[in-house]
Amino acid sequence: MASPKKIGRPKKPPAKSLGILIALRLLPREARAYRRVARAQGQSLSDWIRTTLRKAVPDELEESRRRR
Repeated sequence: MASPKKIGRPKKPPAKSLGILIALRLLPREARAYRRVARAQGQSLSDWIRTTLRKAVPDELEESRRRR
């Protein structure tokens, strides 16, 4: 008898996985605004947040890369 097929999305290879999930509480109006801006820029909400945060703290991000 064949084993049952797994349900759901296949796992990403480790190289493609970002690794850490951060939960963030937003007001409904903030979430709508962020989604709207992300969509207007052709990005997913996660990509837009990541890009925006990287722009906001470029020095800290670069410094943390050097420490590794």
